[in-house]
Amino acid sequence: MTRRHRSYLVTPATSTRMIGKAARSAADVVILDLEDGVSPDRKDEARRIAAEVSRDPVWSDRLLAVRINQPGTGMALSDLSAVVGSSGSQVDLVVVPKVVARRDVWWVDTTLTELESQLGIEHRVGIQVLVEDAAAIERLTEIARSSDRIESLVFGPGDFSASMDADLAVAGNDRQDLYPGDVWHSVRTAISLAAHTAGVAAVDGAYGDIGNLDGYRRECVWSRTLGFTGKWAIHPAQIEIANDVYAPSREAIAAAERMVAAYDAALAGGDGAAAHDGHLIDAATLRTARAVLDTAAALGLRGRNPQEKLTESRRP
Repeated sequence: MTRRHRSYLVTPATSTRMIGKAARSAADVVILDLEDGVSPDRKDEARRIAAEVSRDPVWSDRLLAVRINQPGTGMALSDLSAVVGSSGSQVDLVVVPKVVARRDVWWVDTTLTELESQLGIEHRVGIQVLVEDAAAIERLTEIARSSDRIESLVFGPGDFSASMDADLAVAGNDRQDLYPGDVWHSVRTAISLAAHTAGVAAVDGAYGDIGNLDGYRRECVWSRTLGFTGKWAIHPAQIEIANDVYAPSREAIAAAERMVAAYDAALAGGDGAAAHDGHLIDAATLRTARAVLDTAAALGLRGRNPQEKLTESRRP
């Protein structure tokens, strides 16, 4: 993975006011939504606004994504042509919804290749895959490896619930009374396993109860524990929580640095393991410590306070 992000703020492409606020937010990525957040009669308007907005210089120091409509609906080609194909567009990621097989990703990959070649687009557009249907679960690893453009797999709890005829009250909401714990634990685990097997990121989806920030934080902690690196936000108040949970703390970074230093010193002395702060540091522990430092480096957090807002460019 060349890029790592903690927070993805989704905003309808029809609202220039909301897009402006999103551009000024602390979100690592802003997603302009052309799909579920836009009514059928406003699709053309959304494409026009997204194309105009994508040319704004503000995106030179912020990552921009666009969620297209599902391939096969007759709308996805218009989405890509209008927005990614817009002269001067700075779209970095295309979010592909309701992916159930690698052919869905292949079509988007091929179309992007055509647009980049014909229009001379200088930066290569990445792909984020939305896992929103039970039919995708048995093919997750295959899907995750279907294109070298893929940067992440994202869990979409709302549509996934619908695909399983599950109770929507527990989809992205705080209903511990209905199901204590994480009702989607097995799905999140499967997505994380497939993503890590393919070498891409696992990203958690939206949390619908926007007034319940404690519930949002709880889901962030759940998915982070399973190896997810970020989460979607549908309200600006959720951004700070995602940025906090998915970034290693200053203390964690310092501890990892001490572990690596202790292990290197032991190795230089001819030992294959070291003891530090009362804990054994072996090859497995070292791998975990170095992963913390790699994450901190990818997020630009080493050497400064990890709680600072992240506003610099995420372009590779």
